[in-house]
Amino acid sequence: MMNRFRKWLYKPKRTDPQLLAQFYYADEELNQVAAELDSLDGRKDPQRCTLLVNQFRSCQDNVLNIINQIMDECIPHERANRDFCVKFPEEIRHDNLAGQLWFGAECLAAGSIIMNREIESMAMRPLAKDLTRSLEEVRNIIRDQALRDLNLYTEKMKDSLKHFDILFAEFELSYVSAMVPVKSPKEYYVQQEVIVLFCETVERALRLGYLTQDMIDDYEPALMFTIPRLAIVCGLVVYSEGPLNLDHKPEDMSELFRPFHTLLRKIRDLLQTLTEDELHTLERNLCISQDVDFPVRADPEVPSVITPGITATLPATELSAKAENTEAELACSMQYDEQELEQLNRMVHRVGDEMSSLLSPPSICQSPAHRPSLRNSPSTEASPTRHHLDNLTDEEDRVFFMDDLDGAGEALAGLDSVHR
Repeated sequence: MMNRFRKWLYKPKRTDPQLLAQFYYADEELNQVAAELDSLDGRKDPQRCTLLVNQFRSCQDNVLNIINQIMDECIPHERANRDFCVKFPEEIRHDNLAGQLWFGAECLAAGSIIMNREIESMAMRPLAKDLTRSLEEVRNIIRDQALRDLNLYTEKMKDSLKHFDILFAEFELSYVSAMVPVKSPKEYYVQQEVIVLFCETVERALRLGYLTQDMIDDYEPALMFTIPRLAIVCGLVVYSEGPLNLDHKPEDMSELFRPFHTLLRKIRDLLQTLTEDELHTLERNLCISQDVDFPVRADPEVPSVITPGITATLPATELSAKAENTEAELACSMQYDEQELEQLNRMVHRVGDEMSSLLSPPSICQSPAHRPSLRNSPSTEASPTRHHLDNLTDEEDRVFFMDDLDGAGEALAGLDSVHR
């Protein structure tokens, strides 16, 4: 009764630009859409359900956006650290990630498990429950404050926002790390060493006249092959303490070079026999202006003639056996050389691809936690997603796939398309 009176007396104007007032109406709209979704049978009217789901997600985006603005305003220096987001693969860092995270949290909190991720699901379930409760508490507190004083951020509100921000950041890292490979700090350090090697290689090539600044400024295509080749040579003999230090264990090397450890060791041993002039000649020859592979020799005819002196003293049977052995050894050696050359080509192309990705501009996307994409349950009514999840009784219905996170809308129209 008191809340109704306060709502009638202090309800903010819809046109009020203050954040708490904006949140009040955004949250109210979200609750209305959620209530309609909960009362709708998606199987009977799938089109209406899909329309409402899209509207529901849009309302959630709006609510989360305002919550983030409120946090930026009332706890600007106490936001959770999200530097870990740079470790996420580029394909993961998109606008819908936060919504997927929230849907995943709801599924986990309701007792579902992620297909092929049973152990991770069990480990994340307590955190998912804490996150869903925290967001519900945040919405209740902000909504209540909007009916009291639009200009005041109470300590209770600040503490609640801090708690939610920390929980979401923790869940974000845990969830994404369970779904896709995320580089460790050590792997990032090794990657930085590879970047430094590329930079030092280019600097040295410019200094020695292998490359020109115009070639770099014009993004000469040949550089995508020239620089990786020079980087391999430099990493083995010039900057041998860097990422191509073969005295380290293979597992301590960058995954870029790890599969070629044996081949790199052979190349290093050969390069160390060259004089300084020979090394410069080799590097100049590697600075080709077109995309070609290292030449693979055609199998030459294996000579069957042995030294005349030996021929005269050996019986015909021994001579035939020696000729066959020599022929087999040479053929085997040639086949092995071809395999190594193919490996070398693969390594150069792989290094070129890595260099290309490292030169690509970094994602300008913010952390999903700073975007209005969280899927949160309404403060006064159960989320439609949670409503359906709570009704699941079959063990098979407790399993969901990562692809289902993109299809949350279709899930509400028919559970069979989401829960397997």
